[in-house]
Parts: sequence; structure tokens; C-alpha cells
Amino acid sequence: MFWDRKSFLFRWILNAVLLFIVAGLLGGLQINGFWAVVAAGLVLGLANAIIRPVLIIVSLPLNILTLGLFTFVVNALMIMLTGRLVGGFYVAGFWPAVWAAVLMAIFGGIISGLVYDRKEYRR
Repeated sequence: MFWDRKSFLFRWILNAVLLFIVAGLLGGLQINGFWAVVAAGLVLGLANAIIRPVLIIVSLPLNILTLGLFTFVVNALMIMLTGRLVGGFYVAGFWPAVWAAVLMAIFGGIISGLVYDRKEYRR
């Protein structure tokens, strides 16, 4: 489903917009320019599609032990990786990345709930 063109484009734009919003709310993230937001959204989307599932499986015992809260740590690692790979997108450290992951999960859940058709999930 992630590799569907419409879905991929939607997630790319959603990641970019959420990163921009979260960077404005948090002091630990900094984005310098429009193209940095676009590149960071793309890199974060690709990291979430390729690397994150592997980390989720490897960290499954910790995830079970923490009742799923370790997923925020995995998401924070994806944000930190994006900060390392994309020039113009800076993450000050681990805790700003964790708070960014929490805020992105909240805002992303709200936006996805508003955008996706509920009938699509009933199939």
C-alpha cells in the first residue's frame, strides 16, 4: 500500500508538512528552507518504509515490554537519521526527536482520520 503512487505522494507531503509544523513548535528541530522540508519529508518517508519495519521487528521484545511506547523511540531514531542525511534539517538531540515523534504521531493520526475514507477500512 505504501508504494501506491497516490499514497506515497500523500505520505511525502504529510511528512513534510508535519515536520514543518513540529519544527515550529519545538525548539530542538530546525529547518532551513522549502527544499529542506521537501527533502526531509522524502527521506523520512523512505526511512519509515524501509528501515523502520526492520527496527520494529528487532525491538519487538522491548515494544511488548513497554506496551508499544518503544515505537516512539524507533520513530525518534528515524527523525534523527533524517536530520543526519538531509542538509538544512537539524535535530538537536534524542529528546527533541522523541517529542517530535510524539507530536507527529498525534497530528498524523488526526489528519489521516480526517482524510481517509472510513469505508476503505471496512473491506
